[in-house]
Amino acid sequence: MKAAQKEHLEALTDLGYMYENGIHVEKSLEEAYELYSKAEDKGHPRAINNIGMLYYTQKMQEKIKGTNYQEAALRFRHAAEQGHPKAMANLGCCYEKGHGVPQDLKKARE
Repeated sequence: MKAAQKEHLEALTDLGYMYENGIHVEKSLEEAYELYSKAEDKGHPRAINNIGMLYYTQKMQEKIKGTNYQEAALRFRHAAEQGHPKAMANLGCCYEKGHGVPQDLKKARE
């Protein structure tokens, strides 16, 4: 928490994950989103991917009224362009299923 207060990007992202999953803190998707957003604003790829997952898995339903695959795919692409492996896989799934992007099995395999 002290490192996150000093806006250390890994700490913001880790603490966001803890709030997202209720690990040693009371679960709060809103707090997780805020912490991830601070790291996302500074271009941290894991935080960007994690926000994408919030959108993709409907965890942000209260905030966005359901899934938002376009927002998820946008986040996954941004993090994938920075070389984040999970984001690459997540973007591939979006292309495979046509979630937020046109379905394209060739791009999904890439």
